[in-house]
Amino acid sequence: MTRFTTPLGALVGCLLLFSAAASVPAKDELPPPGLVLISGGRTKVGTDLKELKKLLEDNAQLQKNAGGFLAEVPQHKVAVSAFYLMATEVTNEQYREFVMADKARPPLLWGGEAIDAARQAFLKTEGEKRKKAKEEGSQAPARVKFEEADWWQQNWQDAEWEMPEKMAHMPVVYIDYQDARRYAQWAGLRIPDENEFERAARGDSDRIYPWGDEFVVKKHAATQEISGVSEVFAVGSFPAGATREGVIDLAGNAWEWTSSPYTAYPKWKHKEFTLGRGRSEKTIDSIPAFSPDRRVVKSGSIQNSRFFARVTTRGGFDRFQRASALSFRCAASTKLGYDFAVSSLADIPNQARPQTAEGPVNYDPNQVIAMDRWQTAESTCEVPGYAVIKSYDFILFTPAESIPTTGVSDITKAAKDDQVFHLGFLVTSRDIVEPALPAGTYLVALRGKGEAQKDEEEEKPEGEDGAAPVEKPADDVPAVISDLAEALEFDPSVANFIMYDMTGAPVIAIPVENLKYSNPAQSQLEVVERTILVPGATEDDDPIELSQTWLDMKLFVKGKSRKGIKATLSLRFAEGLLEGNWR
Repeated sequence: MTRFTTPLGALVGCLLLFSAAASVPAKDELPPPGLVLISGGRTKVGTDLKELKKLLEDNAQLQKNAGGFLAEVPQHKVAVSAFYLMATEVTNEQYREFVMADKARPPLLWGGEAIDAARQAFLKTEGEKRKKAKEEGSQAPARVKFEEADWWQQNWQDAEWEMPEKMAHMPVVYIDYQDARRYAQWAGLRIPDENEFERAARGDSDRIYPWGDEFVVKKHAATQEISGVSEVFAVGSFPAGATREGVIDLAGNAWEWTSSPYTAYPKWKHKEFTLGRGRSEKTIDSIPAFSPDRRVVKSGSIQNSRFFARVTTRGGFDRFQRASALSFRCAASTKLGYDFAVSSLADIPNQARPQTAEGPVNYDPNQVIAMDRWQTAESTCEVPGYAVIKSYDFILFTPAESIPTTGVSDITKAAKDDQVFHLGFLVTSRDIVEPALPAGTYLVALRGKGEAQKDEEEEKPEGEDGAAPVEKPADDVPAVISDLAEALEFDPSVANFIMYDMTGAPVIAIPVENLKYSNPAQSQLEVVERTILVPGATEDDDPIELSQTWLDMKLFVKGKSRKGIKATLSLRFAEGLLEGNWR
């Protein structure tokens, strides 16, 4: 019989009577909403130098941008794993859900009225300065231009904004790389890298554009060849430019962020080369402005010619750059939970990362166990597969690569010194009811059973003033966790999970049952229905049966040998939360 604690005082001392497990699938083939599956394979990336020379020779107007084009060489093959990709660029209505939910900065074009009012006030003030200078016979101040982007950056939080409905299905623009990453993480997605972009656009071929090698104006993509147009088109305006998987606008319309740093391809070498012959001969000696702080952008835009809309074009944009034809789309890995495990790991502060005698604890996102789901909003956009994400829920555990133990006995011995073994980290977007923990990221450690053995204190001489000297804490023990027994209330007669927050402080202990050191096993999640007996109000009252839904995380973390620690971490969420369309 297993005892459970509950957050309700009336339920203290509840007894588990019965449990039934419903396994959560470890793998679900359903893509995130609005994304399609792109098959993996070896992909040609970049442009052959001979082809690039011919392109520049045949189109003299491109030679002024020779440095940027040279970033495309040499052509090489890359193995790209299967992944999911948005069928469209992120639209304004999709981005609006993020802005409202996350209280993020709205794009510049949404603040039209506030910006116009600020411009008028600025011009009025500048006019008054010049008028005053004229009246006083002094020199007029230098003319200053009203920078609407700078004003919006500094004042958006106090300004009124509204997404123009005509822009609902247009790609959201004026988005920098940081904004794009924040949206992607909020939506449970990520930014694709440039190899994935080329895989989606090119597949196993070496075609120049996502649809083939021929470019037909007004048919396949929105580029500069469509005269008289200054703003991006609504997504889906050029269905003939779609890939076989149904991904549209991978060429033209708006530049798209990728997660790749703008650095040279493998085996890139600086070379000068000659174009033309005779009097028209010209030497090209340009170097791309490579920088690991920049990010690669792909696809070209409505403001560029078709030559920039080629699959292989690489732009190098500053991460904080915003522009009227700069947008993005999102991707996702096929391994459930992997992307969020990677991003969560990167967000763990250095001061919270645990250290061992062997060095820092490393985590393995490839072994993540997770469950997630999306909520979507209605839309009138008719592009096949298009969806507006309204929210994303997730629960995941990422294990450590290994723990320095050869058995449970090691963990028990370590308890005498209050030592713990870090098993991994838990991330949840929803509050945990039992144990009571708010949504967030927690490092999960294991403390063996047993009382900590303290060394007898040496007799210390009194200070000069007769007062006892202040004790100096051990250098290798942070003051906040110098003694777990003082920091937390827990039963040392059993092993416990110790949960640490992102300041590195322990926040709660959870008893562990059936701790084992055994053969390798796949960690897994199980949703379990448990029947709980609640004592009656008085001794004469019959017990009351309550049904509760729990999530059992059945963990395996490798030890020093091929075997490892097995333990189950049980969590209870708000009633009904674990129901529904979870992957």
